[in-house]
Amino acid sequence: MAKRVLVIDDVAAVRRAFEGALGGMGYEVVTAASGQEGIMAFDQYRPALVFLDRHMPGLDGVEVLRAIRERDREVPVYMVTAFCREFFQELRAAAREGLEFELVRAPDGLDHLVEIARATRIGMMEAR
Repeated sequence: MAKRVLVIDDVAAVRRAFEGALGGMGYEVVTAASGQEGIMAFDQYRPALVFLDRHMPGLDGVEVLRAIRERDREVPVYMVTAFCREFFQELRAAAREGLEFELVRAPDGLDHLVEIARATRIGMMEAR
């Protein structure tokens, strides 16, 4: 069974880029176009790794992160944002709440995302 990655991003081109980069490396990529869809996909597919856009309409990335952490405290979550400075205080507050995540500044390039997938525990385990 392929290792499962969930990508939550409101931009279709970004989701397709993740699918192309990670799918081509043998990962099963599940995508969601909104925070609410992302939570539902997390519940349904139980991914081994999550890439989560910070800035989305409706439920933003921090709210989705909270929902994911209520369900699973262990799954690696990489918050992807091009607006690091703009959202720094909110991300620091989330970290103080104990919401564990890594921050990836976009665009880092698809090679960087593949390296992240390989370096996390997903690189050594099957999808749940």
